[in-house]
Amino acid sequence: MLEPDNNQLAYVAIDQDVLEAPNGIIQHYKDHWWAVHPEKGLIFYYKSAQCNKSREIVATLVPKLYPWAEIKFFPSIFRRINISDYT
Repeated sequence: MLEPDNNQLAYVAIDQDVLEAPNGIIQHYKDHWWAVHPEKGLIFYYKSAQCNKSREIVATLVPKLYPWAEIKFFPSIFRRINISDYT
């Protein structure tokens, strides 16, 4: 189990920046179930999104890893990609 303030976790607010496709290079998560901090937003472990297309997988893992988190479905989430992270 990871505590919400663990420095390995990052959060992204659920706002227009992730709900609408921005210009530039992006990653699109389509029809995914997400682990969500109730106040801080989408959960990322290091830079890995904590989501899956399968609700069952998320429903199994979230209570074990993040018992304080909620599970939410989003038809589209967009993340701007920084190319320097991959070079």
